[in-house]
Amino acid sequence: MTESFINSEYEAAGSTIALLCLFGPAAAGFTYIVSFCFKSPSMANLFVIVFNFIIGMAGPLVCFILRLIAADVANPNPKLKNAAIITEWILRLVPSFCLGRGLLYT
Repeated sequence: MTESFINSEYEAAGSTIALLCLFGPAAAGFTYIVSFCFKSPSMANLFVIVFNFIIGMAGPLVCFILRLIAADVANPNPKLKNAAIITEWILRLVPSFCLGRGLLYT
């Protein structure tokens, strides 16, 4: 499992290191911006943790499954592909989605 993230054939080690190094500042900035939407710091922290967990794990999988279903050879569906593209563009504002998608496609 971990060999796929550091495989030298596709130079995945550099992209994995870059993803992990850039995720920290992006997540800190995202958390700072989201904290202004809440009055209580503990509620903001809870929301950010749960939101990042759900979006970081489910977001890339949803987009991948939509693209997989849309690329059906017998019955291609361009509407599902457009839905996947739109969903990806909206979720790119969330750093955990970008990390999950980057690790999925590395």
